[in-house]
Amino acid sequence: MSDTATQGRRLVHESGEWEIDLARRELRARGAPVPIGCRAFDIIEVLVRSAGELVTKHDLASRVWPGAIVEDNALQFHISAIRKALGPDRELLRTASRAWLSPAR
Repeated sequence: MSDTATQGRRLVHESGEWEIDLARRELRARGAPVPIGCRAFDIIEVLVRSAGELVTKHDLASRVWPGAIVEDNALQFHISAIRKALGPDRELLRTASRAWLSPAR
């Protein structure tokens, strides 16, 4: 995954034909925006910022829904939406024993 940086902050992360623009909060495939919900994008942002590290389900929920009690099905709903948006590239989001791993950089 490569990055475009501005003032030391990574704003656009790239993996293959995919771009994650944190400034615009936009997921793009081959330059075209891919519709995705706000919470799903929040999850993507947490995973991208984790720089390839394993993110536990608890850590993900506490960072996306701070202070809230989040049921497993809510998290699974948004993970499923991300995989649907990724289509044939859904393997970019991997589950490892109830935790998610962002693409290695």
